[in-house]
This record gives sequence, structure tokens and C-alpha cells, in this order.
Amino acid sequence: MVGEICYNLRCALDYLIYALAELDSGSPQKGTQFPIMDASRDFAGRGKSMLIGVNAAHVTAIERLQPYMGCKWSGRLRDLSNSDKHRHIIPGGGNSRITVHSALEKDLAPIWGVKRKAPHPLTGEEVDVKVYVSGEITFADGTLVTDTLHEIKTGVADMLRHFEPNF
Repeated sequence: MVGEICYNLRCALDYLIYALAELDSGSPQKGTQFPIMDASRDFAGRGKSMLIGVNAAHVTAIERLQPYMGCKWSGRLRDLSNSDKHRHIIPGGGNSRITVHSALEKDLAPIWGVKRKAPHPLTGEEVDVKVYVSGEITFADGTLVTDTLHEIKTGVADMLRHFEPNF
């Protein structure tokens, strides 16, 4: 799912570049895409070739969103998107917590969880229980998947809002 989310966010950026190129040049342009570069020399070379037809003011705004300019979300989007695109599983980890509540101890009605019957460990009598599982999923570097995806989504949404007045 992480790969699908990143794919769609990156597509939104590519569509924006295509629309800007058509708007700025007056006709559709082939080969456009949102560049994500780690070095200014790469942006000046390969990056600009992805922005054919985009005017200088828009190129400057796009350059501000490059990893070498300190924009972390765009680099993270590229890394996650490229890993998924090349069919590499994105390593991760996390932790989980399982809580079991017994009807012998308390009223289960207000408690979140899946209701089941389980044998009492001492008597073997069937007892109603609710099982609640919670946890966090992280990337290999320890960052939470949800926080990372929220940061990327916010960055893409902010960029689209920034260019919205142009259309």
C-alpha cells in the first residue's frame, strides 16, 4: 500500500508539470515529469530536461522542492517510489501490543476489540474475552510509516495549492 500511495502522489506531481508545461508554452510537451534531484548540477542538467516548456518562475519554484535545497519529503517520495517501481520490498518493522480483557474482570461492552470465547486458564470454563491489537509500523530507519506518508502527502498538497492560481 505504501508503494501505491507514493505512486499516486508522484503521478500528481508529474501531471502538474505536464499541465504547467502546456500552460507556459501554449502546447502539450512530451517527456515532462517532476524532477527530484540530490545535487544542483543534476537539476541543471537532467532535471531541466524534464521541465521542457515550463517557464523560469515555475522552474525556480520546483527547484525549491529538491532534496539538495533541504526539502526532505520530495527525496523520501522519490526513494519510496523508486523502490516500489523496481519491485524492491521496502524494509520495515514496528511493534505491536495485544491486550486481552476478560468478562470475569469487567464489563466488556465499552471496550474496543474482537469478542471471542476462550478457556479460563485455571478452570477451563468458556469465558467471554475481547482482544485488542494495536501497534506501529515503521520503516527500517525507525520513522513511522503514517508520519512519513502524511509529510509527503502534505508536501504534495501544498505544492498543488501553490500552483492552483495559475490555472
